[in-house]
Amino acid sequence: MSDLDILKKCRALNDSNDILYYLIHSRKYDTSAVICAPCNYLFQNNEDQFFGTCLYVSENNIREEMRSDFPFRKTQCGIPMIKTTIRKDGVRNVSLDNRQIRELPYRYRPDSIPRFHSSFLQSYTCFECADVIEIIDPRAAMIRLCCEDADFRSYVAALGKRFEVSPEQMGLAGSAALGAEKSSDYDIVFYGNAEELRRIHNTVININQKQGVPQAYGLPLPFRFLFREQLVDAFYVCEDFNRNNLHSAEMICENVSFRCRVTDDTYALQMEPFFKVENSDFSYVLLAETFFHATIRKGNVIEGCGDILCWEHDGKKESVMLCREPFRQLKDYTRYYYQQE
Repeated sequence: MSDLDILKKCRALNDSNDILYYLIHSRKYDTSAVICAPCNYLFQNNEDQFFGTCLYVSENNIREEMRSDFPFRKTQCGIPMIKTTIRKDGVRNVSLDNRQIRELPYRYRPDSIPRFHSSFLQSYTCFECADVIEIIDPRAAMIRLCCEDADFRSYVAALGKRFEVSPEQMGLAGSAALGAEKSSDYDIVFYGNAEELRRIHNTVININQKQGVPQAYGLPLPFRFLFREQLVDAFYVCEDFNRNNLHSAEMICENVSFRCRVTDDTYALQMEPFFKVENSDFSYVLLAETFFHATIRKGNVIEGCGDILCWEHDGKKESVMLCREPFRQLKDYTRYYYQQE
């Protein structure tokens, strides 16, 4: 794909609500990286830049002192890479958040300095569209692997039957989508409106009620389940979710302590969970972290700190509480996971 075609594709995905992977390559330093960019409706491409989290970097971009701390290696998109989201800490594996990943001492920075201002800049890292050489979307990745692997094709057919969904309602994310030879689990993306995704998620809950909720890092994950002896992480893309102009919201007040009750969890399954709440200062809470999808529900009390933003939607001004780093900002966030057991 030519540079111009890639740039056109980046711009076409400006307001995508999908889970996209951008493969970037810096010609200057001959280094590559895989960037996950969920929900571009929050982080639109302005001046040919995009936002995301760096999941993998090529081995030649890892400093010698980092190698023992980041031993997880995989060939992704045909390139030997090191996983940046998990660090070895003694005998434990520690999951890093976006800020920690952004601060890693690479040989050469895969990210760039934004050429514009946005209230969301601190949530994800900025990258240049000019460095993109490929964009991988879940539906295309699912079709590719089904064509290449008969066992996977059979597995997907059984999964679709269990969840009563058509092939068009499913996609593939994670390592398998990036061409890894082996994957410890499948990241399956389900597409639909909010009502359909709730039905699909209820099926996950029913499966886990019988088998138990699988855990990671000591937490039960409500979106993870076991199917035919294979771990599956379910991700949900709400095709009826529309929050125009939220990416251009203006900052009203920073570092505000808050406490509110969720009154509407229609879009709790959205990759960037979005809740309607009771609060005199704002009407919504937005958590800029994919790991919180499917964990918080109607009636839960959310307490922590964040920034109040204001944006215009459907001709009126609305305020939203943004938590850019929910793992750091929400009080006792683990309770939302344990309530699913």
